[in-house]
Amino acid sequence: DDAVIHLRLNDILKASGKQDQPSLRGLFSHATYTRLLREAENEKGTLESISIVTQTNREDSVRRDDKPYVERSIRIASDLAQHLRVEFPSATVTVRNDWRTESTAKSYVRMLRAQKVLICGRSGFCLYPSLSLRDDALAYLFYRESIPTDKNHLILAAAEQLDNVHLWDAPLLGNNQIGVMPEEDIFDFLHNATAGTIDLKLS
Repeated sequence: DDAVIHLRLNDILKASGKQDQPSLRGLFSHATYTRLLREAENEKGTLESISIVTQTNREDSVRRDDKPYVERSIRIASDLAQHLRVEFPSATVTVRNDWRTESTAKSYVRMLRAQKVLICGRSGFCLYPSLSLRDDALAYLFYRESIPTDKNHLILAAAEQLDNVHLWDAPLLGNNQIGVMPEEDIFDFLHNATAGTIDLKLS
């Protein structure tokens, strides 16, 4: 795939704390991914294939606590794919969540073999393949200092030492808010173009 997006779903749709507490993970607007992919195109040329790697669409194959969120996760991933098909009409956009064809190992390898760009949100699963991409492929890693994680030091070191690794930040709809929001409000955020403002550090 020319571009691979790791879209963490399922567990980010449930609150892990009170609504007024800082969220450790969440969703980004569709416009955020569009703008990151445009940046990649500016440097690497037209994208002909875009894969959205996310959790399995089979309810009995996910963790018990994630089961209530599978259907909504499928809708969110499908909605992002449709958005990207409109924005990138020359690209084939595919959601990689079919339990019959996409294993965890295959998803990992797919990210590792991204030809032009790998986009990682708030996820350790995406971080490690981003560190071993081919030298001429870009890695865009989400980073926000105010969100504590034991991976922050590794993210910063990668951006400092690897020329093809860049950090980004964008408006985040946190899981503590998502967990108490109606689905309509969640999709309003996903479709909000003004929520797609990105801070991409290319140096």
